[in-house]
Amino acid sequence: MVNIRKFINSSLQNSNNIFNDILIPLNKRTGFMNGPSPILPVYFYRCMGIKENEEEYYDELYKLEEKLSKLNNLYLKFISNIPFKNNSKLVEKIQMAWSRNSLEPFDNTKIETLIKILKGNGSISNIDSALLNSSIEESFHQILELYLKKEPNLNLTKVKNFTLKLITWINDFIPSLIQNFNLKVSSNSEIINPKVIYYGDIKKHEVYFLIFLSRLGCDVLYINSPSDCDFSLIDKEGHYSKILNLPKKINLNIPQPQIKTSVKTFNVSNYMNSISSSLKTSNDIFKDFSCSLNKRSGFIGKPMPIIPVYFYRYIGIKEKQDEYYNDLYKLDKKLESLGDLYLKITNDLHIDINTELINKTNNVWKAIPNFNKNEKDILLSLLVEAEAFPDLREEIINSSIIKSFSSILEIYLNTQSIINTAKIKNFSLKILMWIYKFIPNLFKKFDYLKNSTGEIYSPKILYYGDIKKHEAYFLLFLSKIGCDVLYINSYNDQVFDAIDKNQVHSKLITLPNTLPLKEFPLEEIIIRQETTAFKASSEISNVIYNEEDGLYKPWQFEQYKTHPLTLKTTYDELKILWKEEARMRPDFKIENGTVYLPNLFAKISGVHNDLNMYWREFAELKEAENLLFIPQIPYTKVTYSRYDLYSLEYCFDKNGLVDKESLFKNQLYKFSYLKTSLQNTIIDKINQLLKLSFFKDSLNTEFRLKILMTILTMDKKILELIQKFDYPFKIPKILVYDNNESIFSDEDFILLAFLNLIGFDIVIFTPTGYNNIEQKIYEKYFDTHKLEDIKFNLEIPNLNSIHKNKSDSFWSKLFK
Repeated sequence: MVNIRKFINSSLQNSNNIFNDILIPLNKRTGFMNGPSPILPVYFYRCMGIKENEEEYYDELYKLEEKLSKLNNLYLKFISNIPFKNNSKLVEKIQMAWSRNSLEPFDNTKIETLIKILKGNGSISNIDSALLNSSIEESFHQILELYLKKEPNLNLTKVKNFTLKLITWINDFIPSLIQNFNLKVSSNSEIINPKVIYYGDIKKHEVYFLIFLSRLGCDVLYINSPSDCDFSLIDKEGHYSKILNLPKKINLNIPQPQIKTSVKTFNVSNYMNSISSSLKTSNDIFKDFSCSLNKRSGFIGKPMPIIPVYFYRYIGIKEKQDEYYNDLYKLDKKLESLGDLYLKITNDLHIDINTELINKTNNVWKAIPNFNKNEKDILLSLLVEAEAFPDLREEIINSSIIKSFSSILEIYLNTQSIINTAKIKNFSLKILMWIYKFIPNLFKKFDYLKNSTGEIYSPKILYYGDIKKHEAYFLLFLSKIGCDVLYINSYNDQVFDAIDKNQVHSKLITLPNTLPLKEFPLEEIIIRQETTAFKASSEISNVIYNEEDGLYKPWQFEQYKTHPLTLKTTYDELKILWKEEARMRPDFKIENGTVYLPNLFAKISGVHNDLNMYWREFAELKEAENLLFIPQIPYTKVTYSRYDLYSLEYCFDKNGLVDKESLFKNQLYKFSYLKTSLQNTIIDKINQLLKLSFFKDSLNTEFRLKILMTILTMDKKILELIQKFDYPFKIPKILVYDNNESIFSDEDFILLAFLNLIGFDIVIFTPTGYNNIEQKIYEKYFDTHKLEDIKFNLEIPNLNSIHKNKSDSFWSKLFK
C-alpha cells in the first residue's frame, strides 16, 4: 500500500474587504475542507498605499490590530524586519548537513534529501502534530523550489545562507504561532487560523518567509506605502499573494493601539523595606568569596538588612595554568557545601517559558506602544499592577526583587543607545523569567535577618564562560539583591566592559595572560612542586635572560607576538644584512610581549653588466642558512577542490576574520600537532593579512577563502622553516628566481605576503626586468633594486664553478 504524505493545502482567496474577511473563521470560508489533508482557504494581501480618507484608513487598521491582538499566540506582527537571532549550535548542525553529504551542486533534486537530513539532525523544530510537521516540510520544500527558480546568480553560499535564515525563523516563530491552531474541533466550533501582519519595507528573504507562512495555512497581510519592495521581484504574477492598490501613495504611519490606562507613577521609596547591598573590595577574592556574612564589616540584619557583597570579574589566566584551574575546582567544591545557596552556571542561562507571566504582561506592552527611557517608572508601575513579580510571601524579599529590578532597568536604559517597546519587553521578560526560576530556591535558606546563632552565608553565584548581555544584567540584579557574584572568563570581558567599564557595580581582576575557554575543571590537576634549587635557577635565568640586554636563551620568546619591521635599504645594505641575525639588525627590539623583527622584502630587477658579479652575489645570497630556493614560478601547487574551499566559509566571524575555534574544528585544519603558540601566530598573521591592504585585488569572499586555504595547505618545507624560526636569531629566507614571462599565482602572492608578516626575508631575482610581484602586491611593501642591464631566459649556471674573486668587488673596481 502506498503511503501518501498528508499535509495542509492552502488555497489563495479573493476578498472585497480584507480587513473584515481576515477575521472569518476557516470553517466558514468557501472552499474549506477538513480531513487528513485539509484544504484551507487563506488570505494573503499586499496593501499598497492608503485610502483617500487617511483617518478612516488608520482607524480601520487600529480596529483590526485590536481584534487580532486578542488572538494572543495566533497573531504575529512584524514591523520593518523579521528579527534574526544567531544560533551557533544551529549553524554548526546545518554546516555539518552540507559538508557531510553530497549536496553540491544543489538543485531541485537535492531538496528532499536536504530536508530529511535537517529533520534527522534536529535542525528543524519538531511539533506535537504529525500533520503540522509534514506541512512544515512540504512548505519548506516549496519555498526552496521557489527560491532556486527566482534568484539570479545563485551559488552554494547564498543557498546555505537562505536555508539557515529560513530554518531560524521557523524555529523561532512557528512553534508558538501554531501551538493553538487546532483543526480537530467539532463541527459547531469556529476554526481560527494564525494571522500575520508585516508593516513597512521588506527584504527578499522575508518575502519568502511570508509565503512560507501562507502555505502553512496562515492569513498574511503585507501593509506598506507606497512601495511594493521585493514582492514585485518574487511574486510579480500574483501566484502567492493578491494586491490591493489604494489611491494615496504616501508614507505609512504604522498604527499602534492607544490603550488608555490610569497608571500610577512608580515610587522606589515604597520599597525601602528591602535588602540593601554594598559592594566590597577584596585582596583575595577566592578566600573572601566563601566567607560568612558574620565576618564581613558592614553587615546588618534587623530591622532593614544591609548586605556587603562581592561582585568580581576574574578575567584572564595565571602564568601557571594548572594552578588557575585547581583554584576554580577547589572553590567550586567548597561552595557546593552551601547546597541551595550556591548556583554555578557554565552554559547559557536557559529560559523556561512562563506562559502565565506572558499573559499577565500582555496589556503592559500595549500600554507603552512607543516606549522611551522617560517611561521607566510607568513600566515598573504597570508590571507591579499586572502582578508580574513573584510573590514569595515575605515582604522584604518581594520588595527587594522590585527594587533590584528597578536598579538594573535603569542601568540597562542608560547603556542602550536605541530603546523601543520590543527591546524592553524582551529584556524585562527574560529577567523576570530568570527571577521566577532562581530566586525562590536561592533565598529559601538565606537567613538575611541574622536570626541564626551560627555563621550566615549569602547566596553565591559563580558564572564561568562567555556571557550574553541580558545574562550580565541578571548577574547585576543578583548582586543588588544580596548575592555574591563571581564571573570568570579566561579569554575576554567584552560584555561587562560595555556595561560596567568604570567598575561602579562590579570589580575587575585582570590576570597576566588570556586563553580560549576550556570546560570547567571536573577534577583537580596534579601539579609538580618546584624545588628550592629550581626556583633559584629560574630567578637567576630571569635576571640574565631579559628583554633588554640582548642575551637570549633558545625559544625564550616563542609565546610572544611578532611584528615585522620591513627595512627600506639599498642593494648593498641588503647584501650585508642578509646573513645578520634579527637581534643584530637596526630597530630590533622586544617590548610589551612583542618581538619587533627587522626583515627584508626586495626585488632585484635586471642584471649587472658583469654577469660574473651578478652570479657571485646571487650565490652568496643563496648560501644562507634556513633558506628555501624557488627556481621558477608559479611555485605553489593547488591541491584543493572548490568544495573544500567553500567548506571554510563558516570559519570566519561576522567581521570577516578567522574564528580560531571554528577553524580548529574544521576537517581541513592540519596544524593541531604544532606548538600552540605557533598555531596562534599563524592564525594571527592570517587575520593581519585579511585586515591589511596588502593586495591590489579586492578582498572579496572568495579571495578571503583562498588566503586561508593557501596557508592551511602551504608546502611542508615552508612550514618547517616557520617552525625553526627562533625570533631573535637566524631569520628564515625565501629566494625566488624568475627568468621568463611566467607570473606568480594568487597562491604565490598570498604566501609571500604571509611570510613577510611572519618575519621572513624575501628576495626575488628578475633578470628580465618584467613585472611579477608588483602585479598584485602594493609597491610600498617591498624594495625594487634596478641593475644596469636585462637578460631574457637567463639560466642559472653551475654556481660552484663561479670564481669568487674578491678583487672584483665594488671598491677594487673603483680604484683599478
